[in-house]
Amino acid sequence: DSANPGKTEWIIIVIE
Repeated sequence: DSANPGKTEWIIIVIE
């Protein structure tokens, strides 16, 4: 979510 940059960071980690 662009509204939650911190959330996006961990999502990217999970994808990788």
